[in-house]
Amino acid sequence: MGSYSGSLDEGMANVSYHIYANLRTKYSDLSLVNVGDAFSLKFWKTIIKFKPDIIHYIPGPSLKSLALVKLIQIITKARSIISATKPDLPKPRYFRLVSGILKPHLVIVQSKKSEDFFKIMKYGTKFIPNGVNIEKFLPVDKEKKKELRHKYEFNEEDFIILHIGPVKNGRNQNSLLQIQNAKILLVVSVTNPSEKVAYQELLKTRAIVWKKYFPNIQEIYAIADIYAFPVFEELNSIEIPLSVLEAMSCNLPVITTRYGALDRILDEGEGLIFIDSPDQIHSSISRLRSDNYIINTRKKIESLSWINIAKEISNAYEEIYQKSDR
Repeated sequence: MGSYSGSLDEGMANVSYHIYANLRTKYSDLSLVNVGDAFSLKFWKTIIKFKPDIIHYIPGPSLKSLALVKLIQIITKARSIISATKPDLPKPRYFRLVSGILKPHLVIVQSKKSEDFFKIMKYGTKFIPNGVNIEKFLPVDKEKKKELRHKYEFNEEDFIILHIGPVKNGRNQNSLLQIQNAKILLVVSVTNPSEKVAYQELLKTRAIVWKKYFPNIQEIYAIADIYAFPVFEELNSIEIPLSVLEAMSCNLPVITTRYGALDRILDEGEGLIFIDSPDQIHSSISRLRSDNYIINTRKKIESLSWINIAKEISNAYEEIYQKSDR
């Protein structure tokens, strides 16, 4: 159960689609249903007719999604898995009141905070990170970069710092505007009415702001010199941001916070720099612009291909299925 409805225009849709697509190689009798249709009769008919052995809810969890999965579990007698891709739950003392009733068979966690939360609730947990499409997001040579810069109307000598994500104050995009001697390229989306004002304010800055869906987003990574992810506040991204993994798959230098579990799955160095405050962005850029700085970020994420992540998820399916049969 995912948020994919035909377009890979945001992180949750990407995670839902890629988990489904890569698991299809092992499970032919697999179905992906859009949780956005949960209030439709068709949604329920599809699930009941399918008779699932396992329900995997990807875009959660929240109290509402846990309740939805529990209801489906009761109706279908299936095993249930919740991915804590972007958890939005109350404080433990409030959640304890209903935690036992809503307990799934397994929670796939993607940060230490989520892991600790669900362990306190005595939920079974397994850490499995998000993956990246390493076949799509590839490094380019200098000639290809030059060609793509011409296509998107940049000069060969431009120094471009890229950030991709929704317009939100919590994304901290404004911190990048303080960077001198660089072009700041923001590829954004506006999903909530409250974000329209922030978007209009961004347009007044010196940043280059593109509010557009790029099917070939790998080309945008290819024209950049550095990818920056200056997000500190929770709930402003999925717990393991795909854009960071995608940029690294393109072998871009990356400056990022320790958001979610990024510093759990990635080792700093060779073009990857972790920052603990926006003030560290400037010095990090200076380090990356050094002529003798080695960039090898792709090597750090090759084990995180969606194929490998799907294998880990498949193992989790098998484990809970076998346990339930004992």
